Amino acid sequence: MSTSTQAPLSCTSQSVMDPPRIPLNVTNRTNLLVPQPAIGLKPQQVNTTTSLPPKTRQAPKRMVAPDVIEGFKRAIEGSDLTKAGLIEVLKKQFPKQSKDAIKDTIGAVAERVGRREQDKKWVIKDQSTSTT
Repeated sequence: MSTSTQAPLSCTSQSVMDPPRIPLNVTNRTNLLVPQPAIGLKPQQVNTTTSLPPKTRQAPKRMVAPDVIEGFKRAIEGSDLTKAGLIEVLKKQFPKQSKDAIKDTIGAVAERVGRREQDKKWVIKDQSTSTT
């Protein structure tokens, strides 16, 4: 037992608490990716584009070799396969061509038309630069 003479704390005494502190930075949780402005700068002086990744230039699309393009178009014309299925079939028919080149060539020379999935067929796009 302690011999000190301290007054016991009373649970019934009512004390007034200070109000909670105001946050230093108000954050908007819906937009956490936008950096907060630097201290001392006005919001319009802050450059927010520096934190974004730079835009990369798209590499030119690879196409199948010109000597096989006619056979490639004949294989595509009228097919009812999906693009992924068509890529696999064309890869077997043209093993020396890469899948990326096949995919890019399909997108450049043909399109899939039809109202429903069962009705869609591949057709060759009109080439306005080609001579007939």
